[in-house]
Amino acid sequence: MLAKLSRFFYCVFLSFLLLQPAFAAERGTFGFEVSVNADGILSPTLIWAKIAKIKPASPAEKAGMKVGDEIVEVEGHTVAGAKASLITPLMKKDVGQILNLKVKRGTDTIPLQLTAAPVGN
Repeated sequence: MLAKLSRFFYCVFLSFLLLQPAFAAERGTFGFEVSVNADGILSPTLIWAKIAKIKPASPAEKAGMKVGDEIVEVEGHTVAGAKASLITPLMKKDVGQILNLKVKRGTDTIPLQLTAAPVGN
């Protein structure tokens, strides 16, 4: 009886593994590139992160982001002085998820919400 149950759960587990990619969320894009100034090599501390490039018709452009904007906050975490290993994962979202940023443009700090789009759009 125990052997039958073990085979059953193994089959269920195997089915789960095989079907997992079908249920996995698709990683999204926001359509911007960042130029970073950081201190350190193995575990760099960010000094600043600025928008270097924006793809036309991207979530970044639609949200009003401009080349030269300095990202000062990502999901409530201050960029200056933060480890890159903390900030980078916060900027990775699945399609449809929202990225909350604050950017500095001149003397103004502007909150932005970007919705992740499918890669290639």
